[in-house]
Amino acid sequence: MLFRFQQLAKFLASQEIWPVGILAMGGVIFERLTPVSLAVMLCFWPIRWLALKRLTRRTPADLPIGLLIVMALVTCWVTAMPEITLSQVYRLLIGILLFYTIVNWADTLSRLRWLLLGYTGLGVVLSAAGILSVNWAIDKLSFISPTLYKIIPRLFSDATNANSLAGYLVYLLPLPFGLVLFHWHWIRLSERILISASLLLMGGTIILLQSRGAILSMAAVIVLMSIIRWKRIGIYLAVSGAVMALAGYIIGVSRLVNVITPITGLGYTMSGRMEIWSRALYIIHDFPITGIGMGLYGPVVDRIYPLFQFTPGTVPHAHNLLLQITVDLGIPGLIAWVATFMIVTGVAVQTFRYGKFENLSVLTAIGAGIIGSQTALILAGMTDAVTWGMVRPAAVVWAVWALPVVAWSLTGQHPLVPSNEIVEVAP
Repeated sequence: MLFRFQQLAKFLASQEIWPVGILAMGGVIFERLTPVSLAVMLCFWPIRWLALKRLTRRTPADLPIGLLIVMALVTCWVTAMPEITLSQVYRLLIGILLFYTIVNWADTLSRLRWLLLGYTGLGVVLSAAGILSVNWAIDKLSFISPTLYKIIPRLFSDATNANSLAGYLVYLLPLPFGLVLFHWHWIRLSERILISASLLLMGGTIILLQSRGAILSMAAVIVLMSIIRWKRIGIYLAVSGAVMALAGYIIGVSRLVNVITPITGLGYTMSGRMEIWSRALYIIHDFPITGIGMGLYGPVVDRIYPLFQFTPGTVPHAHNLLLQITVDLGIPGLIAWVATFMIVTGVAVQTFRYGKFENLSVLTAIGAGIIGSQTALILAGMTDAVTWGMVRPAAVVWAVWALPVVAWSLTGQHPLVPSNEIVEVAP
């Protein structure tokens, strides 16, 4: 009887990715599913213990992730509005549990490839769903005719914010772009079609969304990854960058920022942004250890640190990723998030270098893609915070962060899986 029970536990552990992935996606579509998703994810931890005699595989980011979990519990204690905070805590915990689900499941190269295709397909799904539900901003880019948006049907009543969608698409786009730059010759025809469609759809959607911050982040990522691929192009791009910097100096920083990242209807001038950021700094000064509770920037600012350039209720977050994390979880939460970010980036760099040294193009592509994604995350996060817990697809960041950890483990340099798995990587 015990043997059969262990066999059932092993089977469930091997299939964990499917119910967890479906429920995580369901939570993006239906907000009420997030507690159910979290409960199911937690159930798989004792299942892994019964099947494999361990709760999870170890990763280099375990310590800072543990601190993030602690601060997530602290924010539930300090919040004055649990009805707002709890939903964001659920998203953070779902993202972390999804990270460990992927780490535990993707222990072979074939599963790693499925992950890559899954992320590529996710970009297609988000683009298609967003196009049919987004609140279009049609007056930011003059070269796009407003009549174009009239032919796009609106099928979903639950409107998607254009900047939020653009932020996630620009974060996912470097992954298929890395495959094109470094692994194209070893990709099957069907996969080439999927990757090409994903790039065109995501890139086109980002432009249609007219999120200037996302468009600039996409351009910067394309330039960076092109330099990584062809070093000589860096000379020409460096000259172009110097010219652009000179133009920015002549135009003026304030005017340049206002042109790049305005938010229509809210009057977000440079002085407006400085006011929003200053309120975040006031909050951090007054609540440095615990933060104020996830998602409470808007209510707290309206009541305690009122804005003079904006109507109450129109500024829901700090419009800066790092400031928003610190406002929500305090300085310890910021340290934990930044440490996780740096560890993932460092693992991606090592994966890229190992792939180049061993001539393993799939690892090179993954490393370059994650470097691009991390760059996009930080660049877009300078003027927005949509990749944190306030919007439903927040777990996407954690799902992508699992990819370089899994890829690095397959090199045998980090002991998540046996080193003999690497033999499958070579084209």
